[in-house]
Amino acid sequence: MTHDGTGRPNRALSPDATGMGPRTVPRHDNAPGLRENRERGRGHRGRVHAGLFPRRLRHPVAGVVLHRRTAAVPRRHLRGLGAAAVGQRLVHRTQRPAVPLLMEPFVFFGGKGGVGKTTVSCAYGVKSARSGLDTLVVSTDPAHSVSDVFDQQFGDEPAAVEGIDGLDAMEIDPETETQRHLDGIRNDLSEQVSAAMVNEINQQLEMAHQTPGAYESALFDRFVDVMRNADPYDRVVFDTSPTGSTLRLLGLPEFLEGWIDRLMHKREKSIDLFEKAAIGNNEPRRVMDGDPVLARLQDRKEFFEFASGALEADAAFFLVLNPDQLSVNETRRAIAEMRERDLSVRGLVANKLTPEPDPDEDGRGARYLRDRVATENERLQEVRETLDPPLVAEITTRTAEVKGDLLDDVAAELDVETDAEMPTFV
Repeated sequence: MTHDGTGRPNRALSPDATGMGPRTVPRHDNAPGLRENRERGRGHRGRVHAGLFPRRLRHPVAGVVLHRRTAAVPRRHLRGLGAAAVGQRLVHRTQRPAVPLLMEPFVFFGGKGGVGKTTVSCAYGVKSARSGLDTLVVSTDPAHSVSDVFDQQFGDEPAAVEGIDGLDAMEIDPETETQRHLDGIRNDLSEQVSAAMVNEINQQLEMAHQTPGAYESALFDRFVDVMRNADPYDRVVFDTSPTGSTLRLLGLPEFLEGWIDRLMHKREKSIDLFEKAAIGNNEPRRVMDGDPVLARLQDRKEFFEFASGALEADAAFFLVLNPDQLSVNETRRAIAEMRERDLSVRGLVANKLTPEPDPDEDGRGARYLRDRVATENERLQEVRETLDPPLVAEITTRTAEVKGDLLDDVAAELDVETDAEMPTFV
């Protein structure tokens, strides 16, 4: 790992370490507020937290595959290793079906509302950080609970989790992102239309603020921004909103890519017709190359292509469920819908399992617990027999709220690997 003079690691890997050639991380030194944030963030592991994900900054070529997936271990473990040494770490497993040794850099936990997604997401973030990965936990759920789990307040920029080295967290605020998203559209359009049209545009955008899809579009842009600018981290863990909202969010790239293609085709056709009308049947001037509308559409097209590629190649999806029929049914539907979007579910996490009483207990409460455990075991057996993804963790409910040291206990029950792959998309 090398440093860029700011105290931050720039995480450019040597060709010897990966066998893939250097992967240079772009510098964002001119991003608004970044220099001040760098000074504030230098005290924690030499990393910048606030201002880490500047808006409208993207990698030079989105959606381009840099390399084929290779056997790799966390980036910090590659220092000083030759290519032949990569992938030689072995983890022995003796119980449930093992999740593949190397985990994608982006890990999503979804499921029905109230099943414990936030607890599981935060516990997995703790587990990743404890194993030596620089990890970021991101909440995309409007009902943010990450701050509650870690007993400290988080905002829209990454901040260090107190007491856990290598772990940061952030909570994306949908209302703020929607307003920021519409402001960006307003600024783009104001540069391309006459002054007389600006007021009309502002009125339309104010109405669009409350229209269906505005929230999803803004939230989608923000979480993809996080993925595109995640170079300081080995692992990004997403605590998502309930199943329905998350599925709509994950389905946006496929829908919007086709929409953008149609818009680009219509724009090119209108430019061509305009030029022919202006100069007759002569060869039209090459105005498409500098057309700001086409340039903006092309930028969005690359954005959606990156999102599709990263979600398919660099993301792992886990569904959290409770041992009840409603939760199992929704999990079954979610698996089917994700399969339709070419997104496979890596594993299932059963949460809030009832503990079985001691054999010598025979009171009313003990009998109730045994009956409940028997019913839950039936549901778990149904999950094992009828759902394709393996049941990778069975987490017993706690009498106390899961926070602080209890997060490490839950993390120990998560039978999910933490070793990270190198990302395929940048």
